[in-house]
Amino acid sequence: MDLSSIAKGFGVDKVAQHLEKSGIRNYLVEIGGELHGKGRNASGEAWRVGIEQPNMIQGSGTQIIVPLDNQSLATSGDYRNFHLDANGNRLSHIINPQTRAPIRHKLASISVIADNATTADGLSTGLFVLGEEKALALAEQHGLAVFLIIYDGNGYKTEMSSAFKKLLN
Repeated sequence: MDLSSIAKGFGVDKVAQHLEKSGIRNYLVEIGGELHGKGRNASGEAWRVGIEQPNMIQGSGTQIIVPLDNQSLATSGDYRNFHLDANGNRLSHIINPQTRAPIRHKLASISVIADNATTADGLSTGLFVLGEEKALALAEQHGLAVFLIIYDGNGYKTEMSSAFKKLLN
C-alpha cells in the first residue's frame, strides 16, 4: 500500500524552503514528477515544464508546456501504474475512499498548478478520484488551474480549467 499522496509534493516544498533560506532565488525542484519553479532559468525566462502524453514509456512525448513562475505542478494518473485482474479488468492504483475500490473512470491524468507542491499534489490526487466531470466542475468553482487528459474510445482528449488557460497566455 502506497500512502504517499502528498509525500513528493511535501518533499519538493522542503527542498524549495532550504534553497530560499540559502539565498538561492532561481531554481526548479523536481521529485518524482512533482515540481516547483521559482525565478528564471539560464535563458532568463520563467521555468517551462512539459506535461507528458499518456504512454507506457516515460518521457515519450509532451502534451503541453506550461510556465512555472513561483508555482508548483503535480500530476496524478493511472496510465502507468495499474494492475490487471484475473478477468483482464484494469485496476487503478488509486482507491476511491467512498467505494474502497480502485477508481473506474476515463480520466487518465490530471495536473494541478498551485502555490506550493504539497497543495498541488493533494489536489491532483483528490481531483483524480472524482473523475473528469466532477474534477473540472470543482476546479471551475474554486478557480483551480487544472489540465486533464481523458481516455476516449480512440486515444485521448484534453480539457483545462479557465484558470489553467490563463497561465498559458
